[in-house]
Amino acid sequence: MKEIIVNTYIDKGGKSERKNFNIRSNSLDELVLKPLILEKLSIDNKWQLERENFEFISKENVVIYKLIYKLK
Repeated sequence: MKEIIVNTYIDKGGKSERKNFNIRSNSLDELVLKPLILEKLSIDNKWQLERENFEFISKENVVIYKLIYKLK
């Protein structure tokens, strides 16, 4: 398993926050990592994802994940 550093930038209706944490995964595929990250963030279901930007920096095992939400 690889340890991956996750840097998230979350915008909820104009209010921004940043969360940093580590996750462990056997896969470095975006389709595997996104659900793990979203589970850890546990965003309230009153928010709807409007846009996202996922970037994996393989040299450093770092994910930069930007999420923009709006109220449902």
